[in-house]
Amino acid sequence: MLHAFDAPVMEVNCERRQSSTVATQSLMLMNSEFILDQAARFAQRLQKESGDDRAAQVARAWHLAFSRSPTATELADALAFLSRQVGHLKTAGEKEAAETKAETKAEKKDEKKTGKKDEKAKPAAKPAPELQALTDLCQALLSANEFLYVD
Repeated sequence: MLHAFDAPVMEVNCERRQSSTVATQSLMLMNSEFILDQAARFAQRLQKESGDDRAAQVARAWHLAFSRSPTATELADALAFLSRQVGHLKTAGEKEAAETKAETKAEKKDEKKTGKKDEKAKPAAKPAPELQALTDLCQALLSANEFLYVD
């Protein structure tokens, strides 16, 4: 992670470090297991501390990430994002459940024909859409310039 963000070289004494902003930094923040895990933990903390009140969750997220309250626009945008994301995740979850049900039916049919049971590992259960959406918001906050750079 530090390599992507120009980690200092400890062997050379240097009065001033060069800084750079490159695409790999943004990609690392989008795809890193560490960042995804931290975003999930952040979202769980918000749910625990603020309950199901989305506005309270967003306000707490801003306080924890940026040490300030969200502006009215930021609050409205974050709440709209959470609503859209929850709707999207619920729709995707319903489609996935229907596909899984169809696959299970087909597997049972094959088992009857062949007499062999297919031993597949079941995928890990996904978190509730509300928690997934909150995790997505937390990932965005952790990737925000305001979080990464000190003004």
